Amino acid sequence: RPLEVLSAHDVSVIHGNALRILSEVGVRIPHGEILSLLGDHGARADAARQVAWLPPDLVEAQLEKAGKTRTMRFIPDFLL
Repeated sequence: RPLEVLSAHDVSVIHGNALRILSEVGVRIPHGEILSLLGDHGARADAARQVAWLPPDLVEAQLEKAGKTRTMRFIPDFLL
């Protein structure tokens, strides 16, 4: 059974704030081709500043494509 660290409300608050940051503050992407690709798909991109602002609908669409679950596993350093 998966360990639930955050409540559904906590996850919703974090998700909403992440969407706001990505759309209002933006994210630094020091790669011109990626900025251009994001711009082609609805993001506002500034190649000179190396920043993209991702609209919430773009982020949500990509999250939907990625699926709902993530599995995290801890691997001790001595096994690597």
